[in-house]
Amino acid sequence: MTGTYDLFLSTEELNGLKTSILIDNDFCTRPVELPFPEFSLSREEKNAALRLAAHKVMADFFAETLQFALQAGESSDKPFYGEVSDVISLNDYIALPTIEEYFNELSPVVKVRKVNGKKKFRFISANPEMSVFSPLVMIDFVALDNLQPLLSVSPAEIERIELVNSVYIKGNITYGGIVSLISRKQNFAGIDLPSSGTFLSYRFFEPEKPLPQEKPAGPGNPDVRNTVFSHVFSNPAEVKTSAFTFAAPSDPGEYLVVLQGVDQNGKEVRVVSPILISR
Repeated sequence: MTGTYDLFLSTEELNGLKTSILIDNDFCTRPVELPFPEFSLSREEKNAALRLAAHKVMADFFAETLQFALQAGESSDKPFYGEVSDVISLNDYIALPTIEEYFNELSPVVKVRKVNGKKKFRFISANPEMSVFSPLVMIDFVALDNLQPLLSVSPAEIERIELVNSVYIKGNITYGGIVSLISRKQNFAGIDLPSSGTFLSYRFFEPEKPLPQEKPAGPGNPDVRNTVFSHVFSNPAEVKTSAFTFAAPSDPGEYLVVLQGVDQNGKEVRVVSPILISR
């Protein structure tokens, strides 16, 4: 997942006890001055840094970007629990009066049963663990501990029901399957979420940025390469027998050829040799 999303944190019902979640924003307002080393460059380092900076500015201005299309099955919309065993799309059936009837009448793998006066989901499976552990029940990927509000919601608010008919393990918690309801408007179908819960804004990964498209230098396309050539050897024999050719950079000066790897004893090997590129 990329971008910023709201996370909902809540607790399970604890025998009728009222629970709450408190978030401690712990910070210090006292000014802190961290020590830092003096930064200095030699004349040669300054010239190299200036060339690198100039190349970066020119690359940002002239470079064209590649657009990478996502292959089938790599969509970020895929749920965290992966592949599902069964999907009940409510649009595919004649409307039934309650959500409970969709499970008891249409689903071959999960039913609604009463246990100690409370309604529970139970999967039909040959795996004995499925009857030992309770399933994970969610509405728009928010876990619910009390099923009564969920079973009372109007079927018109639900788009589909996704079922995972296998044991699902997350950390030290084991679930006897997953029942995931997806609402049409992504608004939890109007269900009142647990009063003990709280929303927390969380920043996930940054979206993938396309790489610049490398084109041969020419009129209207300056040579802004800082690394002229790069190659990864697939086997040791290739190091002794391979010959490489590459286009010389348009910026003259001294360049470094770096060969590094690991020998048969697991020791790192690194050899650096300069080459001079003239006009």
